[in-house]
Amino acid sequence: MMSKIFLIVTVFAVGSAARRSGTSQGTVGNQEYHPESFAGYSWQPANCASSYMANHGKNYVEGSREHTMREGLFNQRVAEVLAHNSAGHSWEMGLNMFSDWTEAELQTLRGYKRQHVGYSMPSSIMQFDNVGDENFKPAEKPENMPAGVGVGTTEAMDWSMHLATADDVLNQGPCGSCWAVAATAAIQLHAAKAFPGFNKTLSPENVNKCAPNPMQCGGEGGCHGSTPELAFEYVKSLGSEGGLYAMDSLPYTAATGSKIPEDGPICSKPGSSFLQMNNLRNPAAVKLPSVSIAGWTQVPANDAGQVMDALVNKGPLAVAIVGSGLQGYSKGVISGCNTNIVDHAVVMMGYGKDPETNMLFWNIRNSWGKQWGENGFFRLQRHYAKSAAVTPATSVLQGGGEEPCGYDTDPAKGVACKNAAGEYPEKTWVCGQCGIISDVVYPTGVNVHPALLS
Repeated sequence: MMSKIFLIVTVFAVGSAARRSGTSQGTVGNQEYHPESFAGYSWQPANCASSYMANHGKNYVEGSREHTMREGLFNQRVAEVLAHNSAGHSWEMGLNMFSDWTEAELQTLRGYKRQHVGYSMPSSIMQFDNVGDENFKPAEKPENMPAGVGVGTTEAMDWSMHLATADDVLNQGPCGSCWAVAATAAIQLHAAKAFPGFNKTLSPENVNKCAPNPMQCGGEGGCHGSTPELAFEYVKSLGSEGGLYAMDSLPYTAATGSKIPEDGPICSKPGSSFLQMNNLRNPAAVKLPSVSIAGWTQVPANDAGQVMDALVNKGPLAVAIVGSGLQGYSKGVISGCNTNIVDHAVVMMGYGKDPETNMLFWNIRNSWGKQWGENGFFRLQRHYAKSAAVTPATSVLQGGGEEPCGYDTDPAKGVACKNAAGEYPEKTWVCGQCGIISDVVYPTGVNVHPALLS
């Protein structure tokens, strides 16, 4: 599915004050630019493309057709960034490792099989801040309500401020696994909410390799796409003795084979010796502690009030969204997408109001690494505003107005499944900016093995 987007992104924000390297002016293509607008590089007016390539480990042979093509694409993207950021939008674009990719290669980020020839995995796909931080204070039980929620306070709330590991953003790597990554993150965060002593990062590895997708819901399974619903259903099927394992026990490889579920021990049922495999850091273990779920709940589609109530009262949500066009995001509140084709899965963490633009927003955790966007997160415009005077059962729309809706004309890329005749629906109705409230789910009955608690 959705996920047919996978991205490892290193973004250098236009307009950022961090690590500016100079003020001399030059040109990129036909565009004037100021090197200080692109933080993070040692920009030189004569060779900014070369500086970009060096910073991202691009090993094109100088003078080759490949090098010339990539340089042209990079110059085009720089012009797009400059044009966007000078147009007064509510969000800014930046440069990243995909700034010299062709459109066909960018489509691989949404599940197509051709991969960019210059792509390589980083030395670490995880970027953590607070794992094992003894000073981190988890949400208080029993309510475990996030920041900003209380009597008469509904303008802003955010689970990411109160849940351990909320900032541990995974790079999903060269794999259309965002569906598995989003579902795993949701289970992990609900575990942190219910068990204050839990601060582990969970691996999406067994979900990505093993969750069946017989009706090809949003893809063919594994790195070729699926849905968070199928991920939750798979984890549920493993029972109380199985589930998800900590990243340090079962590392995430960002790769799957041609068959899903894969053959081999990783997709065996728990209780045997399926964890005795080469890629575990403890290969001698017969059985490792896990996090299990009893089930999952789907929020009514396209209902902003129900989505907000679930977010506040239940916890972080796995949601579908339009992924095309997000690659260049740097900061700010995204005000819309150029398409309604939903093809990515992310985690909704909270909501708020931007003080500079007065725009209402949803706060979203992505799966493209902490150096992308706002420390791995992005904000998306929200039109729904919930009154502090009403209860969840009587939520009303006010202030921002109705959420925008439209038809997704290629639902095979989202969460749609084939019917008995092997056909996808021609179109589906999606609502929320970029389809953000069209498909929303969360895990229930999360249980953590005592050995994973600190």
